[in-house]
Amino acid sequence: MSRREHRVGRWVRGIQVFPRGFFINVSVEWTLLRNMNILITGSTGFIGGHVVKEMSRRGHWITTFDRCRNTSPLVHSALCGDIRDEEAVAEGVRGNELVIHAAAVLGTQELIEKPHLALDINTGGTINVLNGCRTHDSRMLLVSKPNIWLNTYSISKAAAEKFCEMYSREFDLVVQIAKPFNVYGPGERVGPGHVVKAIPTMITNALAGRTLSIYGSGNQTNDFVHVSDVVRILAELSEVEINGYQEYEIGTGTDRSVNELGQLILKFTGSDSEIEHTPSRIGETPDDRVLADISALVQTVGPQSFIDLEEGLPETVSYYRNLLGQESK
Repeated sequence: MSRREHRVGRWVRGIQVFPRGFFINVSVEWTLLRNMNILITGSTGFIGGHVVKEMSRRGHWITTFDRCRNTSPLVHSALCGDIRDEEAVAEGVRGNELVIHAAAVLGTQELIEKPHLALDINTGGTINVLNGCRTHDSRMLLVSKPNIWLNTYSISKAAAEKFCEMYSREFDLVVQIAKPFNVYGPGERVGPGHVVKAIPTMITNALAGRTLSIYGSGNQTNDFVHVSDVVRILAELSEVEINGYQEYEIGTGTDRSVNELGQLILKFTGSDSEIEHTPSRIGETPDDRVLADISALVQTVGPQSFIDLEEGLPETVSYYRNLLGQESK
């Protein structure tokens, strides 16, 4: 089937939701577009790479836009460019009815003294995508994050979201904001030259017999969500017919403490590594409790089931064990 051919199906799905003890009947109606033309930015990253696999599995025509060309056989057209190049981004958007924008520069500690870089890429790059969508009448799904902390990364992403809201209101763009919480799973890069992320760093340290570092007391909590759940939900959101601007938090709706996470990692790696506590990172407050409010998500795509840590961590440990060339214990 060519890039210009589409099949459209419509159905209505009735669901029952039970939030906080209340009984609600919800009727969800959406249009599912088969073989959409989709541009995915940041497709060589952790989440972006999984998005490519999921959208390809669903039969969509995939174009990617990255600094380094995506060599996956699942990609129909791989573009190489800088998200800060407005003309290149606009040309990439051309001919795609949806842009899943996952390109970003990451890092909590890493970006503290690099605010201009974060703003240029995370905020300015998003504006370039918005302008491209405005020019070519495309929809946009921004992969963002919960921005509750006062640090460079969160500020740059929060500003990007505000521009999305403004463009939707002032220029009638259809924009969805997806905010995955602490995403983990196979495929996340770790080690020198890569941003320090809790789960892959702790797993690889445990497998190597090194000390596990936990910021602060470790009593702070987060909502740890498996990457396969995240990309499934992103795909479902991309296939929903909406108008205007919508925001969705993506998480399990259950939080776990970082201390508990550390103990689970020691258990599933079979490691006797020690745990040390280090000062909290800039912008974070002690004993934060972070978990997703998935009510908007449920209203849009229906009730969700999620992989819990006890199931997702062993698979993730196996991935890094294989990466390090170790045999299972």
